[in-house]
Amino acid sequence: MISASGIELRAGARILIESASFRVAKGDRIGLVGRNGAGKTTLTKVLAGEGMPAAGQVTRSGEVGYLPQDPRTGDLDVLARDRILSARGLDLLIRKMRENEQRIAVGQGATREKALRQYERQETEFLTKGGYAAEAEAATIA
Repeated sequence: MISASGIELRAGARILIESASFRVAKGDRIGLVGRNGAGKTTLTKVLAGEGMPAAGQVTRSGEVGYLPQDPRTGDLDVLARDRILSARGLDLLIRKMRENEQRIAVGQGATREKALRQYERQETEFLTKGGYAAEAEAATIA
């Protein structure tokens, strides 16, 4: 959840947003609409924790992902698909699943069994977080 209380955003001396308060709950889908220079990107960065408001307070619970508007920013070696999965907290889980797949393929005995149990737990978590749907969505976007 993200909560903003009395926030003010500025671009130099110009006030972009003044005394704004709102809440975004888990699962909410929101859109920001406004003319160029209205402060949409600035607000998004503040909500994601990549900027600070000139006044007011923003609180976040859980993780917030942010995909920059300009694809030239950030690490150019990171694919859009990876950014999308990371924003949903799935990238680390997928990496752990791949590691356990390797252990299952080459391991024997107790090592293989342990990797299998870990993989089963990880796959359950992946399903719970909507991992396959997120991968499909990421593939259509990226």
